[in-house]
Amino acid sequence: MNTEVFLVTVPDIQTAKNIATTLLNEKLIACANIVPAIESLYIWQGKLENHQEALMIIKSSYSLLRKLEKRLAELHPYDTPEIIAVAPERVFKPYEKWVIESVAGSKKRVKDS
Repeated sequence: MNTEVFLVTVPDIQTAKNIATTLLNEKLIACANIVPAIESLYIWQGKLENHQEALMIIKSSYSLLRKLEKRLAELHPYDTPEIIAVAPERVFKPYEKWVIESVAGSKKRVKDS
């Protein structure tokens, strides 16, 4: 697979939109879905935290994984942002082709099947 999916939590919808817009303009991502209201529970510095956040589901090219991870960390307001890359088991070929053609720096192109 040439496509990579990133899961990124952010404090709110506006932060998600700002990050997504920047990454789209920089051609680091093909698409960002924003799930507006999720509840996150976790232990942080020994304390149970419970916060409303937004979830970004980002699609990009595997070849941009490190560059995108670095850029997300720069743009993200958290000290330790959740940035999880997930390699999909299967991607519909026309969609994968669109993703790869939508981002800059993708070395490998998807062939039509």
